[in-house]
Amino acid sequence: MATLGGKSWGAAESLPDNQANECTMDDQTAYALNALVQRHYNVGRIVRFRPVQRGRQCESYELLTAGGHEYTLQVYLPEFTQELLDRTAAVLELMSQNGFPVGCPVGLKQQDGLIACAGPQNRLMLLLDMLHGQSLPVEQWSEQDLSQLGLRLAWMHRALAHLPFPPIGRFSGNMLRVAAAGHEMRAARIAAAVGNETFEKLAAIKPPGEPVPGHGAFDPAAIMLDGDRLITAITDWGSVGMGTSESDIVDALVMWCVQADGTGIYPRAKAFCEAYFSLADGKAFDWGDAVRQWCVHRGAEAVAGRRPLPRGFADIARDPQALAGMLAGVHLD
Repeated sequence: MATLGGKSWGAAESLPDNQANECTMDDQTAYALNALVQRHYNVGRIVRFRPVQRGRQCESYELLTAGGHEYTLQVYLPEFTQELLDRTAAVLELMSQNGFPVGCPVGLKQQDGLIACAGPQNRLMLLLDMLHGQSLPVEQWSEQDLSQLGLRLAWMHRALAHLPFPPIGRFSGNMLRVAAAGHEMRAARIAAAVGNETFEKLAAIKPPGEPVPGHGAFDPAAIMLDGDRLITAITDWGSVGMGTSESDIVDALVMWCVQADGTGIYPRAKAFCEAYFSLADGKAFDWGDAVRQWCVHRGAEAVAGRRPLPRGFADIARDPQALAGMLAGVHLD
């Protein structure tokens, strides 16, 4: 039986049915967003704005026009630059053309080679075709759901690997070190939280030679499901290419298959890994390197302010081999 930090894998608990989250929006926000959308896009008269959860990197709103067209408006955090979101939009367009459910971006009135446009409070925004579905809290995912997730992630990585589009974030050095140079105060706070020695070790890890680009922010809030629990869309693409396919795999396992106290849920991890590696070659997969690169990527995203550190990050960063050994045990079992 595999362990992490001395704790054994537990059995998955029964999962309750999903419940919709109600949310409201004040008239002033709706009025401001309506004006911005009308300024930048040819969508006609908007008759409804509704805030929805569509990931963690941005605020999302569902729009309905007088002509019956539905859109999803994404207003990103200030840390997402014009370059990042223009590249994100290009990836979304290509993925959508290849049949992957991401939501195709809507072009601006004035293209100028840009797709992301100015939103409220110096934030950038994208308008997409409607993303249907709702995210499911992680404790409500079943083993069958995780098998579907593994298959969808493998399909996504295949599509990203063949896109005629350069991945984002090909730094000449370590991502965490590059991010820390531009955000010294935030880097200092995170270094103190995880330990200065651990932070320096992560900042010294060499980047992978030829990484396959990944989603970069894989998270339960980014996965949309319908009433039959089928995946209808994947959102939160602002960090696409900043991570690797290996980082996405570790993200998924940490988010869905490791509990807050460090206990791994073996049946859930097994269901995910069997599905993912049924479509992806895992014979030469190096879990130790994957976990270390995941630590670098997630640390860099936190330093840049694009994503918070995941739960248990400090423990994993101090001893990445413990998690790597646990995941390797699942993979090889």
